[in-house]
Amino acid sequence: MPETTTPVLNQDELARQYGWAQAVLQSDPELQNLFSQAVGETWDPAKFSAKVRETNWYKTHSESWRQNEVLKLTDPTTYASKQEQAKTSFYAMAAQMGADISGGQADGLAQQAFQLGWSEQQVRNALTQFITMSSPNFGGVAGAAAEQLREYAGQMGVRMDDGSIQNWARMEAQAGGTGGGIQMGKQFILQNAVSAFPPLAQRLQAGETVDQIISPYKQSMGNILELSPDSLDAFDPTIRGAILNKNKDGSPGTQSLWEFEQGLRKDARWTKTQNAQNSVMSTARKVLTDFGLAAG
Repeated sequence: MPETTTPVLNQDELARQYGWAQAVLQSDPELQNLFSQAVGETWDPAKFSAKVRETNWYKTHSESWRQNEVLKLTDPTTYASKQEQAKTSFYAMAAQMGADISGGQADGLAQQAFQLGWSEQQVRNALTQFITMSSPNFGGVAGAAAEQLREYAGQMGVRMDDGSIQNWARMEAQAGGTGGGIQMGKQFILQNAVSAFPPLAQRLQAGETVDQIISPYKQSMGNILELSPDSLDAFDPTIRGAILNKNKDGSPGTQSLWEFEQGLRKDARWTKTQNAQNSVMSTARKVLTDFGLAAG
């Protein structure tokens, strides 16, 4: 009776029995040695998997990294496609946030995000550091937030430094444009406005802006001094003096509109206006008329 021989499995077939690709097992010396030991001692797949979980290769890498590494070694075409998709999404996220990643480190960061399987929030966290107001690429959610905060600060009659605006804009972009950074910035600006304009505190806390409160003063000043009301704001020293006046008892107060207008007619600028010239001519005519020197 002829002697039967057991077919010898090649390394690829043996690796598949353990649920692994030979290319993966050969990519790391620790895995390669473990595989050789498993074959020599005829371990079952369950034991081999358990031993793999004890290796440094397994313990020092995330599940996402391991999956991507296996894909890269076993199906490089699919791996390259997924990698490119992740890179495109990374750059799109940067543009949406307003992050400037035009430098050479961007591709490396995008690759890290893909290889480690970062969540959307992890990507946002990493991109936040690249949001800079001085960058020519500043825009997106951060840019819109910065513009909104600058506008609000102007309406509230306070000046904010670029560093603070940038921090709030970063917070807004990091939160995905949900309003957290803008809300925090506006609250800080409001507190500064209340501190800067004590007589207006209650109205500001009730929701009005300084610009809304001074609107009648701007209109009067524009009419009397023949200026464009749109060119006036709470930083104008004349208007600021009117809303940071004192009551008779010395407490903080605001000038009445009538007092404000009377003060404007004593302003040196008023004498150069057509309003002043017409007023002088009208007064002179009245005097001459009263003395019978001119027709009424």
